[in-house]
Formats: sequence, C-alpha cells, structure tokens
Amino acid sequence: MKTALLCVVALSGSTLLLGCSAPQTGEAGARAALDDAAEAMGGWEALRAVQSQRIVSQGTSWEPTQGLRPSETREVNTFAETVTVDFGRSAVRIGFKGQRTYPASGPLEFTEVIEGQNGMLEQADAAGVVSPVRLHPSRHATRLRDLNRMPARVLIAAGGSSGLNRADRAVDGVMYQVVTYQDGGQSVELLIDSATQLPARVVYMEDDPLLGDTRNEWAWSDWREVGGVRLPHAEERRVNGLAIRRTTVTEMANNPQVASDAFAVADTALQQPAVGERIASEWTLRRAAMGVGFQDFARPQSVELEMVAPGVYHARGSTHHSLIVEMSDHLMVIEAPLFEERSQAVIAAIKERVPGKPIRYVMMSHHHNDHSGGLRAYAAEGATVIAHAGNVDFVRGMLTHTKTVRPDALALVQSKGAAPPAIDAVETMKEYTDGRRVVRVYTIPNDAHAQGMLAAYLPAERIIFTSDLYSPAPGGKVDPSNANARAFYTAVKTLGLNVDRVVAGHGVIGLFRDLAAVMAKG
Repeated sequence: MKTALLCVVALSGSTLLLGCSAPQTGEAGARAALDDAAEAMGGWEALRAVQSQRIVSQGTSWEPTQGLRPSETREVNTFAETVTVDFGRSAVRIGFKGQRTYPASGPLEFTEVIEGQNGMLEQADAAGVVSPVRLHPSRHATRLRDLNRMPARVLIAAGGSSGLNRADRAVDGVMYQVVTYQDGGQSVELLIDSATQLPARVVYMEDDPLLGDTRNEWAWSDWREVGGVRLPHAEERRVNGLAIRRTTVTEMANNPQVASDAFAVADTALQQPAVGERIASEWTLRRAAMGVGFQDFARPQSVELEMVAPGVYHARGSTHHSLIVEMSDHLMVIEAPLFEERSQAVIAAIKERVPGKPIRYVMMSHHHNDHSGGLRAYAAEGATVIAHAGNVDFVRGMLTHTKTVRPDALALVQSKGAAPPAIDAVETMKEYTDGRRVVRVYTIPNDAHAQGMLAAYLPAERIIFTSDLYSPAPGGKVDPSNANARAFYTAVKTLGLNVDRVVAGHGVIGLFRDLAAVMAKG
C-alpha cells in the first residue's frame, strides 16, 4: 500500500479536474507508512524472522564538544567492530578494536556483553590487566535502547510503541513520511523516504549534560539484500546534525550461528554491586569512544575538600576536580566539570564547609564538555561565569539551551523568570579581589588542546589551577614530550608567575619545580 500524495486527473466536459488526496496523518497514517516501509524492506514476515544478527563494520568517531574551538569537531578514533545481537533475549555482544587519535594516541579495545538486566565490560585497566566488571548502568541502558534503533528492528519497535502519529515534511529538500512515537519514555522520529519507502533516519530526543535537549540521529544508506531483507550497509550517527560516527558494514548475517556462551556474563561481574541509574545517554557512549572517564555519571557523587591554603580548597573525589577560593564575603569556584549532579554535590560540600557565603563567580577553564558541563548549576546559584572572550557565545548558548528531557536547576529558576546569567569575558588577564585575597585569571596560549584556555593564579599563595594542559602525577613524573604541558610551562614562565604548586582539574597537587626540571632540559 503506497501512501504518498495521490493525484487523479479527470476530464469533465471542457473542464480539467485535478483531485489530490492529502497524505494520511495520525495513528492510521503512521501505521500505513510503517507497512509501506516494511514492504520495501522485504515484508513484515521477513523482518520478524530476523531474530539475531552479526554485523562487522569499520569506521571513524568524532566528538562535537572537544574541538580546538567551540564550532569544531575532532576525530577521536578509527575502529573495527563486531556486533552480535539476539533481539528476543535483549542480548548484545560488542567487540571493539580501535585506535585513539584524541585525547591521546594508542589502542582502544573492549568487549561489552549484555543479556537483559545483566551486563559486563572487559577492558584493560591501567596495568594492562583485563578482568570483567559490571557494565556502567547508563552504558547498559543506552545499549539496550539502541537495539530498537537497529534497522532490522526499528519498524517493529515503532509499530509496537505508544503515541504513534504522522506528519510528513521535507528535510534538506527531500520529502519524508515522518512517524513519531515513544520508546522507553523518549520521543522518537522515524523518517521514511517518500521515494524509496525505506527508513532513512531515526531520531531520539535525549538530554546531554552540556547541550540540553539533543537530537541523536542514526542515518542509513547503501541498502542491500541480506537473507531476503533489505538492510543498510552505511550508517552515520549525529548529535544535533553533527557527525559523531560513520560506519561501513563489511559483513552482515541474519540469524547466524552464535556460540552458546556468547552472551554469558561472568559471575565476577554479577557479584559486583549495580550502582546508579540506568539513564540512556549517547554522552556515555561518546566518552567511551574517547577512552576517557564517565564512571560517575548517574551515580552518587563523592566530594573531598582538601585544604590547599587557608580558605582555598581542592574539590576532589571524581575524575575531574575544582578549586574553591574563599573571599571575605563570597566564594569563587574554579572549574565546573562534567554534569549537573557533580556540581550540585560540590555546591553542597562548599555550603557545608563555608556556610553563609554566596558563590559569586565560577571560572570555565575551556569549552570542552567535560570541563563545562556543570556550569549551569552555578549559574542557577546566581554566579557570574568567567570565560575567555572567544568562548562567550558558546557559554551564552549553553546557559540558554532548552532542558525539558531532564530539567536542571537553571531550567527551574529560568521558568520562574530569573534574569539571564552574567558572563565576564577575559581577553588576556583579569584580576578578582576582595581587597585582601587576589585571584588573577590568565589566558594560556596553546595550539593543540583548546583555544581560549584560562588558568587561575593566586599570587600570595603561589598556586595556579589549570586543566588538561598539565595534570600532576604522583611522584612528580612528567612526560617531556607532552606539548600541552610545555605550553603551560612556557606561559607561566613568560608571564613571570611565581608558582610553587599546581592544583589541576585532574591528578594530584603537584610541585611546579617538577615540571620545570623536565621542561628546562628542552
């Protein structure tokens, strides 16, 4: 049954009559579009017969919030991947072998195994030891959600969902039959090409800690027949229209022979506690693709306030740290990393340690999502955001993003008519003082990590805070080939700053002389 616009031409006497029936809408129209798409792919019977798949592919991943500038994306890996799924068992096995290109180069390999509510990750730790661990709850939820986005399953998932509707529209000059529905509490759009009747894109609306309500899209092309079913062999995944992953299928099998233990989750993983909420989020998978930390997402937060100097505290307890500076009548927070829940935990710890003083300022070291994702919580407290002048537009956009999927504190105060958060731009240096304590915010030039990076310097305490450029390691070990560390060292020396200790967004509190001893050797 074809549901495209139908026009009938008839001749009555000397009058030409043109009659066009409008595209179907509502649930009936949605089901008609799904029927047409199923027919184009091989029919409902053929689709429902696909109970399992093995897909071998290769591709490239990018991260849209880790570029040199806010408007740029950055390649993070190239990879080969084997995905084996059993739809009836809600089971998936992912074997990923990649090569990281950012933030560091090197191999990135892991295996994920999920069967229903049980899941594990096998990946080498810092010592190179591979042992099964329970899969992170958000990563687990996202993988299960993504089973319903797979081309062999998307029509079945849509047809069995609630809230079916249809409203056709053109996108980039192409006409689509657009079916909308709900899946696991998330709003979904399925765009079916009106010319081919094949599914072209599926879009889920979900929350991103930095970007707010976000369109997460899978787009398909290069359709070929596999065992009586037409399936795409090229896929692009996008966040708000920006590519984050492109894959080309090299091998695909429907209902393949699968080893009996392919989806077995090790007892050692099952014995570990399942801690955290199962929040489906592409953010988690994007962090995993970079080979960097996300483990505290959707989990209880731990905050340790270590006194660095009287009235100066290093907020630790996670993969990312902040610095709290107490002034006579207010507080200044340097760095708001990760996500809302991290910032809320740090704010609570600050209020307990230093009660009665408002947080007047929060400084963003740079625009990368893991170092700016918690800013909105401080803006909700009334804090002015300190950012490099080149990042002001980025900050303004982040503070005004819509947050309806997972509303945060700023969304709540803005719904009550709160004034837009203030932003304080830094060109090269700006000083903040209460008349006694001084904090100077400097621009740190670098060519590799991010433009518009800021560092906070406390001259009386001889302390400097930086993120990512230099992360002090236990024992004072420094990699002399690290271009970011050299950029930081060069900036400190060029500015003539008298630094004893480096308090950073990662790592431990380090001695500047350890860095200087290595860098001075060239």
